[in-house]
Amino acid sequence: MSIKPMNLSFYIVFLMSIVLFCFIAYLSSDTRIEEEFVQVQVLENETIWDLAVDYSEKHKLTPSEFVTWVEKHNQLDTDFISAGSIITIPVQIDHTQESIILVADGGTNR
Repeated sequence: MSIKPMNLSFYIVFLMSIVLFCFIAYLSSDTRIEEEFVQVQVLENETIWDLAVDYSEKHKLTPSEFVTWVEKHNQLDTDFISAGSIITIPVQIDHTQESIILVADGGTNR
């Protein structure tokens, strides 16, 4: 039994629709990360490790896991982050707060 040309076109269109759907789902998942997690502005001489320690009461990751998560979800390919950069960290947003961009002090007074 061979596939008729009309059926072949249907399968190609169907396959392309699935690929397009998956691509759109992937793109929308990136924006969900920013909606679910806190964004912080990095201070002078601050490291991702510092953020992991500062926010340790607000997440359940080890400092190493925290750093890996931040590097992956912020597409950081270096250990260096610039002061003033805004990054997403693995701390759930408290929707009772009005602003989701925080100065990266972990809620402590330094």
